Amino acid sequence: FSPGFKRLLDSGVDAGWYDPDNTLQLMVFCWFFIPWLQVKLNNYHDCINNSHKCHDRKKVLPHGIPELIYTCAEDYGALDFKVMVSPATIDHICQLYINPQHVVFDLIP
Repeated sequence: FSPGFKRLLDSGVDAGWYDPDNTLQLMVFCWFFIPWLQVKLNNYHDCINNSHKCHDRKKVLPHGIPELIYTCAEDYGALDFKVMVSPATIDHICQLYINPQHVVFDLIP
């Protein structure tokens, strides 16, 4: 989270426009703030992923616009390094290491 957003939010609290201890104000703030922040993050994501990066001769990975590299990796000479894991292996690992009664699973609906 950037200092600019934190400063912007703190200015509202400092000016008395918003009381984080007031439940109604907190809920209204979340109702407005979360969609606003999501729009800002989406705009940043689009800007970064659709703009050309500076050329770096020492970079091993493909050069270009990240979104194009992702959608047309073969055009940029990208290699596939993924490791294939079967669903049976995942199930086996889950049975070995996951306790379904753990309290963390109470947090997930």
